[in-house]
Amino acid sequence: MQFMDPTKKQKLDENGIISALSEPDPITKLTPQDGHKLIKRFTFNQLLNILQDVVCCHLDVLSTVRFIADQDPSQRKLFIRGLGWNTTTQPNPH
Repeated sequence: MQFMDPTKKQKLDENGIISALSEPDPITKLTPQDGHKLIKRFTFNQLLNILQDVVCCHLDVLSTVRFIADQDPSQRKLFIRGLGWNTTTQPNPH
């Protein structure tokens, strides 16, 4: 892991590695493409470890994760293999 001087401007190279420039810049902003380059080589488990911590601290990320999960019926509260999606708690009238 590289340790950078926080008073130096940082820039991602084409491999997503941060290189320091001489001008001070307290906030480094990434584009989505920069973020993609940075994380594309992470394993599933590495991404899962990062994301599980992030959803606890950032409500916007949690909201996005919940929205995506709600789109997939298998991610809902209860999924029982063999029951149809239209199954209800109402007794069968037959």
